[in-house]
Amino acid sequence: MRINIREQAMRVEYSLTCDRAVIPPWGIVGGGSARTVLNLVEHAGPSAEAFHFGKVSSFPLIPGDSLVLHAAGGGGYGDPLDRDPAAVESDVENGYISARRAAEEYGVVIGPDGSANASETARQRAELRAQRLFVALRESEFPAYDGTQGSHRIQPVSPAVAASLGTANGDLIEIVPGSGAPLRAWIRISADAPDDSIGIDRRGLLLMNAEPGALVQLRVPRTLNSANDQIIRAARVRPADSHPAAQ
Repeated sequence: MRINIREQAMRVEYSLTCDRAVIPPWGIVGGGSARTVLNLVEHAGPSAEAFHFGKVSSFPLIPGDSLVLHAAGGGGYGDPLDRDPAAVESDVENGYISARRAAEEYGVVIGPDGSANASETARQRAELRAQRLFVALRESEFPAYDGTQGSHRIQPVSPAVAASLGTANGDLIEIVPGSGAPLRAWIRISADAPDDSIGIDRRGLLLMNAEPGALVQLRVPRTLNSANDQIIRAARVRPADSHPAAQ
């Protein structure tokens, strides 16, 4: 949901407090995460946009500025590539999603007549499944939590895995088991980490109800806008030697 508020007459200030501006809502049973909250001010004139996360206090607005609020959605339930194409077709017809989103997220190709193309949908879904990254779990003694102002789960991954995900040090990933909610962690790229498995502590295995050797999908949760990603990444990247080496 997007809300636009434009200041017309006088100088005012706005304050806002909301959740899910950095960490998006979870999906479960293979469902994807929702988009994060995004709050921004579109300034009148040539000034650049001002991006805010979920909390801002007394930010000045002048006549002509627009306050744009994107609310977070709800996480998905179930693998989107298993959703009934007829249901996706109905969503497109009713304007809930675009035909492009139907193809990219659900693998359902909508034809010119508005109906799902069965053969193209099968091909698209096979391509999307082939792009998914799966690794095996192994139990590790690596210290999983780090941080002084709040614990963050740290997940060592190999450079090849990070490249496959399009991620850098400090980015958030999801470790998706066969059921339940994904386990989330901030990655730490390690040359010692193997390409075909990730180490998880016993607590993490219990949280996922998984055993060593199980295959899990690695993926990047969605955020609403790349500006959010860039700001978050800049704030969280730390030197590679700031954490003990991966086990």
